[in-house]
Amino acid sequence: MSWAERYEPVQVWPDIIATPPYSFVSSIASLGDEEQRSAMTYPDLNSEPTTLQVEMWSNTYKVFVLIWVAQRERPKRRPGIIVPRARAA
Repeated sequence: MSWAERYEPVQVWPDIIATPPYSFVSSIASLGDEEQRSAMTYPDLNSEPTTLQVEMWSNTYKVFVLIWVAQRERPKRRPGIIVPRARAA
């Protein structure tokens, strides 16, 4: 499911965002040279609260924020055991 199908379009977000519901805003003041990760709760189009992952970093001029839906990774299939055949004598 795409972002647009699950959440309101980003174009309708306010020009100035504040806490709440954007809880990551309070962490921007303590943002240093390292990236910072956090999470926030945000309602989807069905008004169900969902957890969004937030990653922030700064180049000392601007703050960049990436918000995404965490998804469970499917376990990778383990390869079968390969047993070499015995050579005929």
